[in-house]
Amino acid sequence: LSPRETLNLVYDVLQGSEGGRYHGKVERKTRCVTINYAEMHLDITPAMLLPMHPRVSHIPHSKLEEPVANDKFVIANPWGMTDWFIEQVSQDQLFGKNYRARFKAEPIPEYVELEMKPLQVIALILLKRFRNLRYSKRDGRMPPSVMLSKMVADHRGSGLSLVDELEFQAKHIFGNLMVAKHSNRLIEVKNPRCPEDVFTDRWPMNQTEQNVFISDLEHLLA
Repeated sequence: LSPRETLNLVYDVLQGSEGGRYHGKVERKTRCVTINYAEMHLDITPAMLLPMHPRVSHIPHSKLEEPVANDKFVIANPWGMTDWFIEQVSQDQLFGKNYRARFKAEPIPEYVELEMKPLQVIALILLKRFRNLRYSKRDGRMPPSVMLSKMVADHRGSGLSLVDELEFQAKHIFGNLMVAKHSNRLIEVKNPRCPEDVFTDRWPMNQTEQNVFISDLEHLLA
């Protein structure tokens, strides 16, 4: 199937007929199909495994308002990114006092209480929440979550309080963006386990988009 046919097929199956579980709650996006629940959403991305590269896949990219000629398959490896992230994040700097080992499970990981998450992860959650609020009334794309995850995992936690950790990580992301700005280029962040998987291929598309988030981080740090 082509990228467009693949996404349309997933959309049609989930949308179903009137009276079905998801009918009227489904959106066809550029790389996924989204199911909208009352207070959350679920993105479903079809992926075709590449036989020569374990866990590396082709995912479809097809924007309905653009010509079919612009459709393509792009390389992605979310499993590799997740595995790398877990290795990078310090498990000895937990927000709570009690900890027991937990391991990722497939297909759905076990829910982990807040107190059992590393400070880095909680700071990341707060940064994403801050971003969501800042972009809630803006048009266009916002900085991708996976980009923020990569940048936070790159910078080992401060090991101090949650406020210190949040400031520590915000300064790190801000600094990287400023280096890109002063070099007159756009920030580029890649999957450390799959360099062909570029997290910033759709944001930022120009200096204006990059500068908006730089201003947001200045506001947060202030």
